[in-house]
Parts: sequence; structure tokens; C-alpha cells
Amino acid sequence: MRKIVIIFLFSLFAIASEIEIDAKIFPAIVKYDLKVNKKLVEKQIKISILYQNSFKKRAKKLKKLIQQKYSVLIELIPQHLILQNLKNTTAIYIFNLDKTYLKYVVNFAKKRNLITFSDSPSLLQYGVTVSILNKRRVRPILNRKIIKESNISFSSTLLKVSFIYEE
Repeated sequence: MRKIVIIFLFSLFAIASEIEIDAKIFPAIVKYDLKVNKKLVEKQIKISILYQNSFKKRAKKLKKLIQQKYSVLIELIPQHLILQNLKNTTAIYIFNLDKTYLKYVVNFAKKRNLITFSDSPSLLQYGVTVSILNKRRVRPILNRKIIKESNISFSSTLLKVSFIYEE
């Protein structure tokens, strides 16, 4: 029983630290977008956090952590309201959506030259722009194909420290 409790506590710590990493890195990556000034909402960076209901607590935690470090607008949008509520935004953070919604969001972002970010590198294959590789050191993973298709321009500094994902 003691081992189960220790494993459970360790997994909670791992989740929290991943969210903390994302909260620090994602808004910084958005600022490396050379065209970010054209994407501002009300003269500010606006991040839309999209989530399935099972990720609601993590989405709220991410919002809180980002707001502690950055002065940005943040909206939380549950999956079932994405089609109605995703309108004006600078960047999008995705917590594992159903494929239909994921496809809609990726196309929405591509048409508007927006960065999409996910904590799950597996979503890069579905058209997400950026994720995180958390091995010995934390590095952004950039989806080269989507960056080109979305006409996103990143600073060379970000490109030098990132891992490039290619299908």
C-alpha cells in the first residue's frame, strides 16, 4: 500500500512540473513569433486554452500559472464550445481534444497563422505547431511542415534551441 501511495504522489508531482514547464515555455515561444504584433487581441497576447472536460483542472492550473508569470489574456474553452467560442486569439494551447475538434482547431489556426501548442508531442502528427521534448533537458519541438503551411516566422534564437519535427 505504501508503494502505491508513493507512486501516486510521484505521478502528481510529474504532472504539476509538466504544467509548470508549459506555463513558462509556451508564452515565451509565442513571443518568438516575428509576426505576433499582427495577432494581438485588444493590444495584448491572448491565449485560448482548449480542453476536454477531463482536463478542466489542468487547464485552470495552466491558466493560473501563466498569469502569475506573464501579462496576457487567457480564455478557457471546453471542447463542446470550441466551434462557437474560438474566435479571436493570438495562440492556442490544446489539451488532448477529440479528433474532430482537433482537426477544426488546426485548420482554424493554419488559416490565421496562429501557433498551436500541446503538452502531447503525439499531436504534432495531427498538425499542432509546437510541443515540448522533456528528456535530459527541456526543448521545444517545432513542426516544420505546419510552420511553413501556416506562414509562421520564428526568430532564429528559438530555431537554434529547438528540435525539429518532420513527418
